[in-house]
Amino acid sequence: MCGIFGAWGVENAAVATFLGLHSLQHRGQESVGIGTLNGTIEVARGLGILSADAISLEQLTKLKGDKSVGQVRYSTQGDPNIQEAQPFEFRNPHNGHHIAYVHNGQLNGNNGWQTTRSDSERFGHAFAQSSGSLEERVFGMLSKLSSQGSYALCMLTHDPKEGDALIVAKDPHGNRPLVMGKTQQGGYVFASEDCALQSVRIGLRMQFEFQRELAQGEVIIITKDGMKTYGPDLLPKPIKPSTPLPCFFEAVYFARPDSHIFGHSVHAIRQNLGRQLAIEAPVNADIIVPVPDSAQYIAEGYARQSGIQFEKAITRSHYIGRTFIDPARLIKVGDFADSRLLSIVRKFGFVEELIHDQRIVLVDDSIVRGNTMRSLVKTLYELGAKEVHLRIGSPPTTNSCYFGINTPTTQELIANGRNVEQIMQLLDYEATCHPTSLQFLSYEGTMAQIPYAKNGVCDACVTGDYKMPQGK
Repeated sequence: MCGIFGAWGVENAAVATFLGLHSLQHRGQESVGIGTLNGTIEVARGLGILSADAISLEQLTKLKGDKSVGQVRYSTQGDPNIQEAQPFEFRNPHNGHHIAYVHNGQLNGNNGWQTTRSDSERFGHAFAQSSGSLEERVFGMLSKLSSQGSYALCMLTHDPKEGDALIVAKDPHGNRPLVMGKTQQGGYVFASEDCALQSVRIGLRMQFEFQRELAQGEVIIITKDGMKTYGPDLLPKPIKPSTPLPCFFEAVYFARPDSHIFGHSVHAIRQNLGRQLAIEAPVNADIIVPVPDSAQYIAEGYARQSGIQFEKAITRSHYIGRTFIDPARLIKVGDFADSRLLSIVRKFGFVEELIHDQRIVLVDDSIVRGNTMRSLVKTLYELGAKEVHLRIGSPPTTNSCYFGINTPTTQELIANGRNVEQIMQLLDYEATCHPTSLQFLSYEGTMAQIPYAKNGVCDACVTGDYKMPQGK
C-alpha cells in the first residue's frame, strides 16, 4: 500500500504533488519522492515523512515544470532505503528516452534479475523491452505484468523525438484506487484518494473538479495533443478489464475517512460497519472507546446503534506513524523485541479518568498481528478498567495479502488457524490481562456495508480465496 500522485498541465506541479502527498501520508511513511518533467526529468527523494523534511523546501524549489509524479512509500517488497524510494527512473543513453514512474500495489514472482528488491522496478524493464509507438510500448509493458498482481501506475515519459507524456493505468481487476480531477485550465491530476485533490484545491486555491475513479484496466495517455482514454474496446486482450476485485480493506482501514474509495464515502461505510457490529455483537458496557484513528467512525456507528456513550479515552500521538504499516526491524531496544512494539508504546496515550472502574467496549477496524491490541488491553486493565470487550469491524485476517500489504507469512497473523478463544489467549499479556470478550463482524455483515462489494472484491486476506493472479 502506497500513495501515488500525478499531474499534467498543472502550474507548480511539484508543489501540487507535495500537497497531495501530504494528504496521502497515511498510505506510506518510509520514503517520499517527487519527479517533474520540464524538458528533462528531475527527481527528489527522501526517507521518512514530508512533515519531517523528507523532501526539503530547497529540493522542492528545484523541481520545475507543470508535469509531475510522486509517491509516499510503504514497502511490500524491498527495503526502506533511498535506492528503493520512488519515482524510479530509467534512461536510455542512446536515444535520450527517459521515464520516471510511481506504483501502488504489488507485483509478484521471481525477483532475481532486478537491481533492487522492489517489485516496481519491473515496469521500467518491461517498458524498455517493448517497442513501437508510445501506445504500443505502454500496452506491451502492461501486457507483460498484468498477470503478476496489482497496480495503479503514474509514469512520465520524455522522448526527444516524440515529446512528453503522462501514462496512468490500473490493473485489469482494479484492485487499487486511483482517481482523476481536471483543472479549469485543462490540466489533470491523479491520486490514490480524492482527499489529495481536496488538499491541492484548497492549498493552491486551484479550481478543478473531481472527475471519477478510474475504471478497472483503464489506461490514459496524455500528450501535447490531449488526453486519450483506453477502455475495453481499445485495449489488447491481456489487459482488458476482468472480474472487478477492488480491495475491501481500503474501506475498512487504509483510506482516510474524508476520502471516497472506489466511488463511495469512507466515513459512511465505517459508520455502517459499526452499526452492524453493534447489531451482531451487543454487550452491556459503560463506554465505547475507539482505537485511534481508523476505528473512530466504526466506534461511532457502534455507539449510535447501541446507545452506549462514546468516549475518546485513548489518544494518539501523530508524531508516530501507523504501526500496522511499520515493517518490524530486527532490533532489540530494552525489553522491546522490535521497533513496531516500541512504536505502539510511544503512539498511544490514555485519559485515565474515563477508564477507571468502567466496562469498556474497545472497537478496532481489524486485528492483524495483534501487537497493538495486546498492548492496549494490558494498559486499560492497568488503568483500572473493570471489563474490556473487544469488538472488531471486519472478519478475522487469516491469510497473507500478495497485492499491497506487508503480510508475507501467515504465521504473522494472529487469527490464522485459530478460533476466537485461542486469539483471546494470545491477546492475554503474560496471562494476566485476558479480554472479557472478543467478537468480529461477520463476513456477510461486512460486505453488506461496503457498496462496491456487490460487484466483487478482493477478500483473500479473510477468505483465503485468491481470485487475482498471484504471479507465482
